Amino acid sequence: MVEASIGAPVERPSLATAAGYGISAWALLFALPHVYWGLGGRAGLSGTVGAANLHLFDDPWVQAIGLWGVALLCAIAALYGLAVARPWGRVVPRWLLLGDALAACALLGLRGASGVLVAGLAQLGLVAVPDDPDIWQVVHSSLLLWSPGFLAGAALFAAAAWGLRRREAGR
Repeated sequence: MVEASIGAPVERPSLATAAGYGISAWALLFALPHVYWGLGGRAGLSGTVGAANLHLFDDPWVQAIGLWGVALLCAIAALYGLAVARPWGRVVPRWLLLGDALAACALLGLRGASGVLVAGLAQLGLVAVPDDPDIWQVVHSSLLLWSPGFLAGAALFAAAAWGLRRREAGR
């Protein structure tokens, strides 16, 4: 426990609680650009897919799966985080929350690590990349923004899994 400024003890949030809130915030931040792009906004897309491929985002399937599908998964992840953090989430079986955390950690970790690896190899000149500024902007955004974002999500889900195991062991 931590002493509050008036001397009353204040309990620190558990690792699972902190990770749960972190997952919710991460998921909502990740959803924002996808919702914006799904609504027709185009700012920031050229650095993500390259200016030559912006027309792809006018395809209804790309919008449905690539934009709104990601936004829906992010909303589910935000609810998952709240289920880990809030008392009402204790009605969800621990094994389900733990399994979901491990699966999300693995998927996000693989996506983030592969993005960092490929973009890093491209930066080092070990992977051939056309000499096109649009493509290099995609490589840079993958290395500096998107892939680290996936790795951050993986770390939050790993922390949630660890915290859930500790919470379960403490019962």
